[in-house]
Amino acid sequence: MPTAAAITLCALTAARLALDARGARPPQALHALTLAAGLWAGAAGAGLGAGLSAGLGAGLGAALAGPLGGALVGAALLAVPVSLFVYRGDDLKLSAALGAALGAERALWMVAYAVVLSALLSLARRAPDERLPLALPLALSALALALLEGAAR
Repeated sequence: MPTAAAITLCALTAARLALDARGARPPQALHALTLAAGLWAGAAGAGLGAGLSAGLGAGLGAALAGPLGGALVGAALLAVPVSLFVYRGDDLKLSAALGAALGAERALWMVAYAVVLSALLSLARRAPDERLPLALPLALSALALALLEGAAR
C-alpha cells in the first residue's frame, strides 16, 4: 500500500474504532470516506486499478481480484450474520473498506480471523443480549495481514 493511502485508511479506521469504543454510531460520511480510502489503497497497491482494467480483457475473475473484489468479499461474508443481528451493519461497511485495501483473498482471511478473535473476546465480556464486537478484530486482522504481506516482499 502506498504511504498516503495507507495513512488515510488507518486514520479513518482509528476514528471509526474511537467512536465504537465510546458507544457512538459512526456517521455515514465516515463509512463512505473509509470505503473510498480502502478502494484508493487497493487500487494504488495493485497499480492504478490493475484488477479492474485487467477484467475488461481477462474476464470477471481478474476484476474481482482487485479492490472492488475485496470490498465485495468483505461485505458478502458478513451479510448473513448482519441480517441475523449477530454483527452490526457498521462492521459490514468496515469489512468492505478494509477488504478493498487488502484484495479478495486476504479479505476472506481477514474476516475469518476477525470472527475467531471476536468469539474469543466475547467469551470474556459478552452479555447474553449484546452483539459480538467485530470492529477491533477486523482492524487487527487487516493490520496483521498487511504486515505479513509487507514482510513477505
